[in-house]
Amino acid sequence: MGEGSHRPATGLAKSIAARIAETSHLKMASFEGEIDLEWGMRAETDVKAALTQHYLSADQINAFVGGRCKVCNTVQFPRLPNCVSCASPDSQTPFNFADELGQVATFSADWLQFYLAPPPYVGLVQFDVGSRLLMEIVEVGAAGIDVGTRLSMQFRIKARDRKRHYSRYFWKAVPVR
Repeated sequence: MGEGSHRPATGLAKSIAARIAETSHLKMASFEGEIDLEWGMRAETDVKAALTQHYLSADQINAFVGGRCKVCNTVQFPRLPNCVSCASPDSQTPFNFADELGQVATFSADWLQFYLAPPPYVGLVQFDVGSRLLMEIVEVGAAGIDVGTRLSMQFRIKARDRKRHYSRYFWKAVPVR
């Protein structure tokens, strides 16, 4: 997909077909804010909405657009003024990561951090186009993941600012089924 494409190929029907069923009514009611559960001290972090940052980086956040260097062809995220490989200034053309596949290079599951559906997985994603990015890995399921597990990118809720009634979204890595 790459350059110029800002619309993911995965549509609603494909996303629904790839779902993981949730059978816990208590968990679903909690996720939707229908009931207020006590999550303990680790859940008390105030996640403020950074609307100015969202505005300034909208293409990177919403469409997962990074950059491709016109000089050395290196693909990177985020898109920066200089290439991470050859340091050429102002060399980045838009490159869409939304439909790019990758694999787990390293990962960790954190049982101490608060997370609505523990444990949260974070890992280094090695994209097939050569770029590496530290990302949240979701929808892992009971089978777990391993180094080399194939991943696709999905647009998901990153955090909910309950005080200000605002949800932040970003791209997360999901094991390919």
